[in-house]
Parts: sequence; C-alpha cells; structure tokens
Amino acid sequence: VYSGATNHFPSPGWIGHVYGVSDIVISAPTATENYLFDGRQTVIPGGLTQAAEGIFYNTEWAFDGTNYMDSLFIYKGTYNSTSTDVDWVRHITHVPPHYLGFDGTMVAFPPDMGASPNGSTVWLAWLGDLVGGHDSCINPVFMRSTDGGNTFGTAMEVDLRTFSWIADSLQSLWTDSLGNPVSAGRPTCTNGFDITVDANGNPHLITVVGSGQATGALPGYVIYPGLAKFMADITTTDGGTTWKVNYISPVLSYEGEFGAPDADGNLLTLNTNPQISRSQDGSHIFYSFVDADTTISGFGESTMSIPNLRIAGLRISDGFITCWKRITDGDIVWDGKIFAPSMAPVVLPSGPNFKLPIVFVNFLANDQSAPCNFQYLGNDAVIYDYEFHDRTSYDLSFMGQCYAVNTAKPLPVDPFAGLNTLFPNPAKDRATMRFNLVNEDVVNLSVSNLLGTQIWSATETRLEKGTHDIQIPLNGLSPGIYLVSIKAGSNVKTHKLVVE
Repeated sequence: VYSGATNHFPSPGWIGHVYGVSDIVISAPTATENYLFDGRQTVIPGGLTQAAEGIFYNTEWAFDGTNYMDSLFIYKGTYNSTSTDVDWVRHITHVPPHYLGFDGTMVAFPPDMGASPNGSTVWLAWLGDLVGGHDSCINPVFMRSTDGGNTFGTAMEVDLRTFSWIADSLQSLWTDSLGNPVSAGRPTCTNGFDITVDANGNPHLITVVGSGQATGALPGYVIYPGLAKFMADITTTDGGTTWKVNYISPVLSYEGEFGAPDADGNLLTLNTNPQISRSQDGSHIFYSFVDADTTISGFGESTMSIPNLRIAGLRISDGFITCWKRITDGDIVWDGKIFAPSMAPVVLPSGPNFKLPIVFVNFLANDQSAPCNFQYLGNDAVIYDYEFHDRTSYDLSFMGQCYAVNTAKPLPVDPFAGLNTLFPNPAKDRATMRFNLVNEDVVNLSVSNLLGTQIWSATETRLEKGTHDIQIPLNGLSPGIYLVSIKAGSNVKTHKLVVE
C-alpha cells in the first residue's frame, strides 16, 4: 500500500495525492494508481502505517506552497475488497496551539505515525513548540489514539528541560577548553526523527538532542553542532502522564553537504537520519542512524562528511539494550558512503537474531542529480540475541565506547576461532577463503550477488580441526560486488568480495 504527493510541474506545483496498492509477485506485479485532488497545496505525507487489518493512516501539515500552516491532517485508508484497492479520505483535522512568540510563525517539522502490533493504539508525533512548552526550542510532541486511530487526544509536548540527567550530563560538556560555559544548556532536538509503537502500545521516538541556547542568547530553534549531542529514545509507559528519555549513543557530527550544485546552486544536505523499527510482535525496538566520526575523539566534529551506519536495540520485556554498533567503518566498499539510509518499519527475526532491513543510497558520482543505486545492508546490520544486556553492563557515558563490562549471557562459541579471511580482495580469476576450525565440522561456502541470488556453492562434508584453504572460482562473474558466506554449524560469516 502506498501514497504520496504529486507535483504538477511547473504549475501549480505540489497539489493532491497519489495512492494505490501493488501486488508484489515475482513475474508480473500489478498495481493500482489513483489521484485525489482537492485544489490545495500539499507536502509529502508521512507515517504510512497499518492499524487494524485493512485500515491505514498517514499524515501531513497543511501547506500554502511556501510555509506550513497550523492545521494537521490525518488521512485514513480503508481496504475495499470489491475493488481490491484502498480508499483514502481526509479523516481528521487538528489545529495544535503552536507558540508564535519568536517570530510570529509556527515551528514544526513533518509529522509521523506508528501503530501497535494489534492496531488498537496509534501514536502521531512531530517536533515542534507548543504554547506553554519549551519556548524557542524544538521538543517532541505526541498525540495518542486508543481506538485504532478513529479519535486522537490533545497534543502533548515533552519538555526536555525537566530531565535532570540531561542537564547533569550534557551541561558539564557544554564548555570551552578553559571550562567556561559556552551554552546555557537548554536542550533541543534536531529536525530528524522517527517513531514506532511497541507491544504494550507505548511510543518510541528517536531523535538527536543537543544544546539549543548560546550563553546570553535566546535558543532561536537552532542546535549548536559543535557541542555535545546524543541519540535519544523518547518514550512513555503510562499514556503520556510521565515521559522517559533513553540514551542510545553519542552523536559526534551533525549535518553536511554532498554533490555538485543543482540549478539553484544547492547541494544535497545530509544529517544523522535517525530511523526506528520494531519486531513484528513489538517485543524489540531497533535503532539506526549515521555518524561521520570513526573514533571517539570529542564533540567538535560538526560536518557529516563521511557518514557511516550505527545500529542498536532495546528489548521491551526486561529493558535490556545493546551497545551501539559501527557497521560500515573500515569497510572496503562502504566506509563513509552511507547516504540517506532507510529502515523498514518491521524487522523480521532470523532465529534468535535480527537482521535490520536497511537500504541506503549509493551515489555513483559526486552528483546528487545523477543516477544512483540502492544497496541493502540487512546481512551486515545484525543485532544478536546475546548482545542485549542490563544498562549497568555498559559504559553509557557520553564519551563512552559502550562496551560490555560484564556479560548477562555467554558469548556463542566461534567455530572459526576468529580466523576466516578472504584474499585477494579485489580478485579476478579466483579467491581463497582461509579459515581455522576449532573442531571437526561440516563447512559450506557460497557466493551470491547483492540481490541475494546464489551463484556458486560448495560443501566440504567433514573437515578436521585446524587451518584450511578453499579456492573459489570467479571465472564468468561480471565485475562488481559479491557476498561470500562460510558456514559451520549454525555460525555464518559473510565477506564482501570485489571482482575486477
């Protein structure tokens, strides 16, 4: 099920919506395509989510072609079994009480939505500033429905100033080299966020929190990128009466620009691109984002120059978390090239582990208007069951590496004893997989393309413990990137292989 805004170029611009249903099959997919025009300007609707079976929602701000207006629209789609399509209508219009005291205009970023696995609880969220809230700073704002999206309650702004641990931890870092304060320490969010809803109907909003006020100045809806920032999960367990901010990781960079100037002289703006998903049953929450630094060296880096992927996870039943993990740092192909990653809203389990379904833009040239590819990172971005630990097991300081200081569960035995390497890489005619077996075992090797199609495989029925070399023929393979997997027992290691 899809929906989007339509652009009537060159005039009158963005107006109306397109929507439909695509039947995903291997050979001949079919799709419907419908248009809804009501004579007004639109922006790209966000938060497409399924509530009850056959009921869908998305949302957008009213738009006059230049600025957001004060009305928030919620669209409802109902599956029509006769037409095998989804019929969309404008469902609800809300006018939240925005603070206008700074410059006379409202400040709000595009809204998003999420629904619990059973569809009964739906949360709508955006980043903004309501009357009586954290004025001149950007805070998360939530609206809740407990009847499957039919009605929504009033907007609730989460005032980040009320969390003492943020002030205690961050304000000590908001100083110059002499220890003098360079920020008054009023926390604010950046303009990127994502939301999901867990099995208990509780929302989880991921965003960056940083300093929103210089010494002696009004915040002015800006974040100071050179000061301490962190990735946060903002949540509640009582319907919004009380709120909690979970620390996920430090954020060492902020925004950057990429590509050649377009016709208007603009470059492509890059940011941390926070994404959040849940398991199908809502028992686990997963986070992904990008950061430019490859080492923990401070918070002075403000340019998103070499974006690399980070991931982490939260288990709802016991509140256990994982350390944030670097996925592409040092990768022979993708280091510093993870542009605009997007993670699917539902993560399917792979045994006790989870492969995060993340796709990013692979620019083929230093030009954002040139053709590009999309790459899947689900085989690399994996959260393992044994990585969930109590929060006391991790160094969660803002400069910490987030390493386990004790283990709640034993680490799995590595049958390769840490040795499994592929060489040469890049290769032309053949490559060699060298590995060490701790015990006698059956070993399988396979080569697949980036679409997951297996091209070559070999099984060694029984190999003795010790070091082994297996040759992989590459004759006939087109130049490009392939995935070489080696499996012993239930343990699989995957390497990227560049064929010249």
